[in-house]
Formats: sequence, structure tokens, C-alpha cells
Amino acid sequence: MNDPFQIDSYRKKLSETLTQKGTDQQLVLDALNFAYTAHEGQFRKSGDPYIIHPCTVVDILLFDLDLDSPDLLAAAFLHDVVEDLEDITIDHIESRFGKNVSEIVDGCTKLRRYRMRNQNLKDLTHSKIFLTASQHLEIFIVKLADRLHNLRTLGSLPLSKRQRIARETLDIYAPIAAILNITPLRSLLFDQALTYLFPRNSRKIKNILKNEKDLSEVQTIQKTLEQAFKKEMMDVTIRISPKGMESFYNPIKKTLSINNAENSIDFSIILHTNNHLDCYKALGVINSEFSPIPRKLRDFIANPKSNGYQSIHVRHNLFGRNYLMMIRTMEMDFVANQGILAHWRMHNQLSKDYVEYLREEFRMIGEYDGDAVERRQIIQDSKSDEIYLFTPQGDPISLPSNSIVLDFAYKIHSDIGKNCIGAIVNGKRLGVDEKLSDGQVVNILTGLSHVQRPAELEFKCKTPKARSAVNRQKNQRLNAFSEKIGRDILVQHMKKVELDVNILKTDETELILDVLNIENIQNAYQRIGQDRLSPKELLYYLADIYLEDSLSIQFEKECLGTISVNALDNYFYKFAQCCNPYPGDKNIIGLLSKRGISFHYKNCSEIDRLKISQEKYLNIQWVQCEWPKTTFQIEIKNESVFSVIQALATINANVHIKKIEEIQRGQRLLVMVNFEVTDLKAARQTFRALPKGQVTINHYSINRISH
Repeated sequence: MNDPFQIDSYRKKLSETLTQKGTDQQLVLDALNFAYTAHEGQFRKSGDPYIIHPCTVVDILLFDLDLDSPDLLAAAFLHDVVEDLEDITIDHIESRFGKNVSEIVDGCTKLRRYRMRNQNLKDLTHSKIFLTASQHLEIFIVKLADRLHNLRTLGSLPLSKRQRIARETLDIYAPIAAILNITPLRSLLFDQALTYLFPRNSRKIKNILKNEKDLSEVQTIQKTLEQAFKKEMMDVTIRISPKGMESFYNPIKKTLSINNAENSIDFSIILHTNNHLDCYKALGVINSEFSPIPRKLRDFIANPKSNGYQSIHVRHNLFGRNYLMMIRTMEMDFVANQGILAHWRMHNQLSKDYVEYLREEFRMIGEYDGDAVERRQIIQDSKSDEIYLFTPQGDPISLPSNSIVLDFAYKIHSDIGKNCIGAIVNGKRLGVDEKLSDGQVVNILTGLSHVQRPAELEFKCKTPKARSAVNRQKNQRLNAFSEKIGRDILVQHMKKVELDVNILKTDETELILDVLNIENIQNAYQRIGQDRLSPKELLYYLADIYLEDSLSIQFEKECLGTISVNALDNYFYKFAQCCNPYPGDKNIIGLLSKRGISFHYKNCSEIDRLKISQEKYLNIQWVQCEWPKTTFQIEIKNESVFSVIQALATINANVHIKKIEEIQRGQRLLVMVNFEVTDLKAARQTFRALPKGQVTINHYSINRISH
């Protein structure tokens, strides 16, 4: 075990630093003493006294980031005390250190003592952090410094835990530093995380970059620029910077390679002036020496990024390699490197527009109610390169790359997003799901009412606001569906034991729901329809009150109930890919979840493996009726295109074959077919014509009248 922490020595150093900065010390030193006492006897995995960790977090804020806010430093000292010690609560922190400090500490505190899977608890914690940080941006400053020190001390942890923490950093915390544009933390977090996840490739890239600045061609470029600016009597600093590890990481393919970056060296041309017009003159000086790559100019001075970043970017191919030149004033350079910290230091407060932008981004990410994987994708999209578009009035709108029309609509206003039915772009009509390109003028088209969105549209949206809106609408529909299914199931069970359905409206039933901690009968239906409450559990209580001989009631171990499927809807109905059922076939059952109903064959091996009880089965009755146009995307194994075409030619129903192609996946050849039907009969005939057991439904979509 290492030597005990020298608290007196640390306190003296801290006090001297705060005195030099003119910072009020009392709150900060009180927090240090409180944390030291609270963590006494606690040790990290490395064997170090635990107090070293919060002290190092404070050092990162105070010395590395030059932040001296008493509330921020106090919260950094205290950020783990509520999480680690059950006898200390947020109320204790608020009564002693004030509301602001307590709210920052609360935002940094993980959720605990919940009976749920660890991954679900972790996702709820991430949601909480984003929601609280939308009100207190300081929370993320403390969390990023906390994460940086944790990364630096991962060596004492098992390999699996090191990689999990590194992956979480890469997916969540490093992108947050990018959104806030805190370059020092952003670079360090990406570098540390990628080094743990890709040790061999990261070493290889670092070895390549180590000598890049000293290459003769790089030195030649620098000298040429220095002479050109000297000739024009412009006072500049030319800074040569190898790209950070982030630039070599592909978040989609999850690979780290020197080939993932467009260039490995950047030149920052920093003008010793704050006159923006001088940047354009500098651009002329550079381009008179080196021919720029066509259509690679980005003017972030005329169109600043959402985070306030300003520079002119121009690319050149010199000596057979690409180089990025970034032209900016000294003030722009300060903001480019310090991001949100620069706004605090230069203006003592953030601009209202910037605060609102960050708060809305973080609130939308926090409120997102989809999968944890999708939340992480939203975070990645939020930090991606931006494109610049314009309203018909000429107002600039910045969005992440690959944004769609619906992203643009929601960026203008929520009501416009809700009513959006498409857009006119360069004289052409685009659907809500079509991608937009840099520089386009977008005229949003709206309907008279809110539009029902297809479920798959959520994953095409790139902004948190649009994606959360589609997800929220999807969940509202799913909850309504679950409520209806749950009621149908409960009524079926009540009829079997001759209970009157009207008793569900009585005061006695309300008391039963109170005992079961259920808000109301609608919530009970919803829980039954999501397999979170057994209808028999509720029936036991109802029978005890309303049946004279309730003890004689025996609930048989039979299926959950029966539902009729009139038409498919990909919001609610999923075809399991473990046994590959198809619509209209026999011996199909449904299984309930929060995501709706998944169809399986009764003899599905996955059901056996998971030991799912027969009491969870829903009998499925397929109803022959007209459907809205429904398109299936299927894949067929072990068949040729010719044999598939022959099979489809035997169908006499109304089926529109939209596409047939052969693709290679690994060592296997597959036939992909897209077809459209308008009723159950046509769908069933199509699947029956194809080889049984070889067909998988990858996806299906409904062509609704509304957009």
C-alpha cells in the first residue's frame, strides 16, 4: 500500500493557488475536509487512499483547465461521497454547501439500489446525467475530469473492465467533450480510451505521427508560408499539429487505422489580430502559394459551428499528401481550443443562444427512451461534422452530416417537425426521410395536423430532437397498443371465472391496485400487455373480493390468451429470426414485451432454450382482410435467383415483386427479395411458394396514407 495522503501539504498548495487567483477559499477547503473525512479508510483498486481521486479531479479542473469557481471545485471534491457512502445524502450536501453544489454532486451520482439488470441501470444513470447536465453544464465538466483520472488509473483493473470503461468513454464521454469543444479533454479522453481498446494500432499510429512535424516537406511548407506572410507584413503564428487519435477512429466500423483520416498534419495560421477580415486576406496569401483542393473550402467565420467554433478551413495536396490549413484570429484560436471554457473565462457567462443549444441537445439525449445503443448513436451523431443549410429567407441552419428533411424541420420548430410532410429543395420535392446536402435551400412543407411516423424513421434522424420526437410517438403508440392487448387478455381471463368486467371500475379494484403499487386500471392493462404483470395475479385479488367461493377457483396452466391480427404494423408486430415464422402460417404464438408482440413457432428452439412457460403464449388468429400496402424485405438461403423466380411465378395472388438480387455475405450467397402485398392471402401465398425454413423476414414496412 502506498504512503498515506498528505492532506496538510495538499491543503496548503490548494490555498496558495486559490489566493493567487483571488478565489474565495472557505467553501472549497470545507469541501476538501468533508471529503477527506468521508472517504477516510477507503482505498482504490491501486491501493491509493481514495481521497487522491477527488483531489486529482480538482487538480485537473484548477491547474489543467484553469477553472476556479468555488462551487465547481467544491462539487468536484464531493462528487463521489453520496454514491459511495449510504449515510450521506444530497440533502446533507445541500444543507452544508448550498443548492448549486448539491445539484452538481447529484448530477454526478450514479443511480443505485434498483432491482434491474446492470446495463439497464447504467443506461438510466446516463439518462439522469444528461437531464441534470441540461440544467447544470458544470456537471459534465466534473464528469469529464473524473473520467480522465479514471482512465489514467485503469492499470489495476481486470482487462474486461478496462475495455468496458474505455468503450463507454469512446461512446459517451469523449463525444461530450467534443460537443462542448473542450479540446484538451477531448484529445486526452480519445487518446486514453483508444490506447486501451486498440493497443497495437494506437502504438503504430503514434510512432508514425512522432516524426511527422520534422518531415522535410512539412518544414518546407512552414517556411514558404512564413516568407509569404512576412512579405505581406502580416504578423502570424504557424502551428503544426499532428492529428489526434480521434481522427483515425471510424465509429461506424469501430476500427483504428492511419488510413481512416483524410490527413495526418494540420497547420493552424493564427493571426495576431482580432479583425475577421484579415483571415480572408490570409486565405489569399496561402492560396497564392499553394493551389487549394477544389470544393474543400469551409468558412466557419461566416457560418460558425453550433458550439461557437470559427475558422476558415482550406485543404491542399502538397508533395502527394493532403494538408488542412486552419486560419483564425487569436480569440478564435482560444475558443477553438477551450470551447465552453473559453466562454466562461472571456465573458464570465455563456451566451444565451449557446446555453439553449447545449441544454436542448443534452435534454433530448437524456429524455430519449430507446435502446442504450441508440442513445450512444445519438451522442455520436451530435458531435459529427456539420452541414450548413438555409431557409427560404436565407437564415443558416447547421445540422450533423447525413441529416434528413425531418431533422431540418425540427431544428426550426417542434410544431413544424410534427406537421412536416416533406420539403422543396432546389425545385425538387423530397420526403421527410431524404438526406440533405451542404448549402441547400430547404422549404419545409407541412400538413394541417401531426403526422404519424413509421418506426424505422427514428434511425434515419441525426439530431436528438427529431429522433426523440419520433421515438416518443412510437412509444405512445406502443403503450396504447399494450393497454388494449392487456385489457383484452384480462377480460378473457375474467370471463373464464365468471367475473363481471364492470368491477374493474369500482373503488375496491382501486384499492387492489394500490396494494399492487399500480397507478390505475389503464396502467394495469399496459403492464399486462407488456408482460410486466400476470393477469392471474390481479385475478386472485378480484376473486377474493367478488367471488363467494374464491378458494375453489383453480387457474389452469394454459396460454395467456388469444388475439386477432387484422393487419400487420411494424410498430407492434415483429417476426422472430430464430425460427422465421411468416404471416398467416399455422402454429404461431406471440410473446409480449415493451416492444409489442414477437411471433414465433410453437416449437421454436429459442423458446425452449429460454424455458419460456406456456402461460406466456398468446394464441394468434390471422384475420383475412384488406391491408395497407405492405412491403417485405426477405432473404433466402441456399437458393439461386432463377429458382426463386420460378417459385414466385407460381403465385396467383396480387403480389408486386419490387426487387430480386443475389448478394454475398461471408462465404454464403443469398437471394434478397422485396415484394409488396395488400392482404393476408397474398402474403401467405408468397411465403408458401418459397422453400420452407430458408426464408428470413429482415424487415417490413407499411405505406400509410400519411407521411
